[in-house]
Amino acid sequence: MTKTKFLFIVIFGLLAVADRRVHAQVTLQCESPDLEQKDSGSVFVTPASALETARMLQAPHGASRAGKHILLVHWANGIHTYKDKPPYEQLAGVLWTYCGYNPAVGFHLIRKEDVDLFTGILLNESTGALLPGGYSVSFSPDRQSYISWDQENGMDEGIIKLYSIHGTLLWKGFSGLISQDGKSVYPDFDSVYWNNAGKLIAEYQIPDKGKFIAILTQTKNSHWRWVSRISK
Repeated sequence: MTKTKFLFIVIFGLLAVADRRVHAQVTLQCESPDLEQKDSGSVFVTPASALETARMLQAPHGASRAGKHILLVHWANGIHTYKDKPPYEQLAGVLWTYCGYNPAVGFHLIRKEDVDLFTGILLNESTGALLPGGYSVSFSPDRQSYISWDQENGMDEGIIKLYSIHGTLLWKGFSGLISQDGKSVYPDFDSVYWNNAGKLIAEYQIPDKGKFIAILTQTKNSHWRWVSRISK
């Protein structure tokens, strides 16, 4: 087999693996549909809104508000209480919002807006354990790890964090590639998702060069980095 033919097979194989996106990704999200966005001016489900009330119906043991600024989320054997902190405004104080429940993984997602940081926490329905989350969370196919997204006001790039299913932080980075000089993030990712092999895949574009794929890979020294940047 020639070297050129072997290289073609390797690249083709990596592309095939990268493109096997999990068809039914298990996610929990706090983003709101367009209708909510137009009504409130927010890209997120907002506290005490009709959309939050609708998502509370997903909670198997109930979720409700004991007043405008107190959120109650029941789990199998108890209840967690989340209290907003004044001045009760966006980009000021602390605001909590119920974002939903997914029975496939057994977690609730509660968004936390802490001054200018948009993040969240996961609540285990069975145990009541609280794990770090984000405004959006996506679980690996084997349910042994998950990624979350955070956003700081004023920053163009989001923060992606990789956790074990027990909430141990394994890696974090920007939603994009670090420039060669290390001073900026370029290019931004168009999408980030799990493939069927349990690899985290990022898609991005470079003007005049096309579309690319990067795979988050753990190196021999246990560091994580985006590698195998293959043109699609």
